[in-house]
Amino acid sequence: FLVIGGGIALAVWRAGIAGRLNGFAILPLVAREPGDHGWLPIFLVFAKVGAVLYGSGYVLFAFLETEFVDHRGWLTHTELVDAISVGQFTPGPVFSSATFVGYVIGGFPGAIGATAGIFLPSFLFVMLSVPLLPRLRKYTWTAHFLDGVNAAALALMGVVTIVLARDVLDSLFATGLCAAAVIVLLRYSPNSAWLVIGGASAGIAHAIFT
Repeated sequence: FLVIGGGIALAVWRAGIAGRLNGFAILPLVAREPGDHGWLPIFLVFAKVGAVLYGSGYVLFAFLETEFVDHRGWLTHTELVDAISVGQFTPGPVFSSATFVGYVIGGFPGAIGATAGIFLPSFLFVMLSVPLLPRLRKYTWTAHFLDGVNAAALALMGVVTIVLARDVLDSLFATGLCAAAVIVLLRYSPNSAWLVIGGASAGIAHAIFT
């Protein structure tokens, strides 16, 4: 990762590009000016989201769009896509996107509030529910309830995928890159980190040489 990252950094530096490549933002955390919303409202919103969030971390983006783009107007769709990219590229769970969103909305205090809010409910629920879940599966109606929750979470992930595809696959290059990534993933099952790094490298090369 260090070798690949160093090569990309040197290529960008020698191309004389600082901050942007033909309209593509690099390192949004550096390029953005954080907002001025207080950390407490950010914490409370993320705690509410964390309390009802179920399934993969990708379900988070459906909640983020509803809460921060549609209802509150604290984020734009572009900033939401940036948050998703940060969550994919940085180590750790996709929930790290919450930290980025908190920073964009409220600066460093907002990043702390968002991170605490998104993770706190899960720790509490795990602590309280671990002894109960094996028992719940023994009863027919509770087992069906859990299956229904799984199905709803899968539907949310499907909707998020469609929305992201609509926003991101806006050129022949992006569509071709997506198709190539799908083929590589299905054929070779590589570590997803290599797909992310390969896609980022291809995007930078495309921005430089076109």
